[in-house]
Amino acid sequence: MKLPPTRNHRQLAAWINEHKLVDSKGRPVIARVERVRTNTDSRVAGTRFRRVGKGREGLRLEIWPVGASMFKPTLAPSECLFSHTSSETYRKHSEAREWVETNLRRSR
Repeated sequence: MKLPPTRNHRQLAAWINEHKLVDSKGRPVIARVERVRTNTDSRVAGTRFRRVGKGREGLRLEIWPVGASMFKPTLAPSECLFSHTSSETYRKHSEAREWVETNLRRSR
């Protein structure tokens, strides 16, 4: 499946929800995006101290099967099909796009 150009997780999630995609088992999926703040603290070598970082803001894209308990992820975290946080070090939006292209398809 070929995706249209998207620049961030919000655009990708909107496209997934609009086109009603399904996973490899044929279950319909829903995408959800939320703002997150990622910790950028680092450890000082040879000590027990840490160097405080200023943090990084980003978006977390989660893809869930429809009907899963996505609003209580502590109860069933294994139901989430895919999760990608853009503010983590070396993470790119293209990783999420590649996963969607290979693992989701349009419903018939």
